[in-house]
Amino acid sequence: DISLGDSKEKVACEWIKDNMDVWKVWIPVSTKCLAGFGMVDSEGEYLSDRENATGCDICKAGTFSAKFSDDRGKTFRCMPCTPGFSQENTYSSKCEPCVR
Repeated sequence: DISLGDSKEKVACEWIKDNMDVWKVWIPVSTKCLAGFGMVDSEGEYLSDRENATGCDICKAGTFSAKFSDDRGKTFRCMPCTPGFSQENTYSSKCEPCVR
């Protein structure tokens, strides 16, 4: 307590140690991707889970951005279009049926 003669630094340090549940949510998660993006590794390869993910990148043509949830929260991952569907645009959240 500053009024008891403690330094500002000590009071701040004690607050940080005592309130981790408050400030921990302020730290951004590098793998929390927005719609249109998906998790990638350090080489830029799309990943289906966060185990080796280091960031996010825009979903390229031929893929779509799919919602994904795990113990770290919600994110998105770029998934390939299934046979019979395609996506010629980047930053897409769905694939379209192929034209015959």
